[in-house]
Amino acid sequence: MKDPGNFRSVGRWISVLYRQSQVYINNELKAFDLSSSQFYILIHLFKENGVSQETLAAYQHIDKSAAARALKQLEEKGYIIRSPSPGDKRCNLVSYTDKAFAIKEQLFQILKDWNKKVTAGYSSDEYDMIYSFLMGMAEEALNINK
Repeated sequence: MKDPGNFRSVGRWISVLYRQSQVYINNELKAFDLSSSQFYILIHLFKENGVSQETLAAYQHIDKSAAARALKQLEEKGYIIRSPSPGDKRCNLVSYTDKAFAIKEQLFQILKDWNKKVTAGYSSDEYDMIYSFLMGMAEEALNINK
């Protein structure tokens, strides 16, 4: 697949990857009644449980209202609980529930399967290089849009 004309847009292909990953992940999550945005919040909580809503929004690079909507849905579905921070009652801490923990390995497997599918045919060194390049590009984009 090639870009039309002489202009080769990295952003176009990153966008294609992103959209296709959302389609794949949303499809895989139907059995759990989860969306990809809720999925990534749970993945973060499995790595760092009991964090603030603000931390989750910052990690996802989404605005606080989008994070609050996703968290509300996760709470209604019984996947998370929000509780006031002992140090600051204005701040909510978010933790996963036993219901979420019960599907933790399946959720990580979805992510592993996606990565395996889109990187088939690449060596582990090539994968490391691709990962490093994409992470660097994302950091540059975040700096540009500050």
